[in-house]
Amino acid sequence: MKTADVVKYAYGDCKALTFLMQSMLAEVGIASNYTLVFAGQDEDDIEVDFPSNQFNHVILQAMDGDHPVWLECTSNSLPAGYLGGFTKNRHVLVTSNGGGYLTRTPDYKSMDWNTARSRTRIEIDSQGNAKINTNQSYQGNPAGDLIYLKTQLDTRQQRDYFNKNSAVSGLIIENLTFELDKKDSIPLAEVSYEGVIQRFTQNTSKRVILRPFIDKISKNILDMGAVYAVDDYVITLAEPLQPEFEMQNLVFEEKGIQIQLTHLFEGNELTVTREINYTAQEELDEEAQSELIKKINLNLNNTYVFIKPTGSEK
Repeated sequence: MKTADVVKYAYGDCKALTFLMQSMLAEVGIASNYTLVFAGQDEDDIEVDFPSNQFNHVILQAMDGDHPVWLECTSNSLPAGYLGGFTKNRHVLVTSNGGGYLTRTPDYKSMDWNTARSRTRIEIDSQGNAKINTNQSYQGNPAGDLIYLKTQLDTRQQRDYFNKNSAVSGLIIENLTFELDKKDSIPLAEVSYEGVIQRFTQNTSKRVILRPFIDKISKNILDMGAVYAVDDYVITLAEPLQPEFEMQNLVFEEKGIQIQLTHLFEGNELTVTREINYTAQEELDEEAQSELIKKINLNLNNTYVFIKPTGSEK
């Protein structure tokens, strides 16, 4: 399509929108290169040793000095300079006057692109039901993954997503706020919600047992290549209880990953903090990844059991 027609009809496919952006940049003296890519979430890379048309999408490469700036011209939600999972970390064919060359798009495998923080307050009533209040901040890829939720799903579908992906089964979200922002090319997201969980604790005549409330480590963490994440949980019990076992802080260190689990228990309030520092030291195959994930979750699977005061009713 001619760029004038794209403007006239407010419509264009990836080729048309990329040409339009290239034309606008040229008008202000910024050179850019039409770039072919095989796009798709988690798609395999192209065969670079076999000259053939293996592409299904186009993006634009502009230059900031010696540094490429990648533009996904079909998106009105991604920050300029951020490609997201659809075209990141793969070979592309950059075309230029008289020819072209193969290069790779960014993999975003650094701490700046993989940071998350959360704080969750859980208040448990005398029946073992819980009210939950959570605030989450994401930077980079974790925020980029939420752009689809914000732009393509309605409020009910967004609540359903967080309900289903909660570490605690049975969460029912009552209020949800969900905001997107950016810091230069790095996407940011802020998520807050309130909800309830019935029978959050298992009660016996003498004990109160907390259901698991911390997200397990998943393959997605290792795939990021570098992660910094801190999760705080503040749990208020219905009455002062005595821990059945001494709460020991835990540390797991192996293959570039360090995870610390710390505890503070005062009165009827338990504070648990998990901190994850991860920088990939080597490429792990699927079997090695599975074994590492299993070992982490086994070592950090902490169960919290409290003794009721003498005379407490069942």
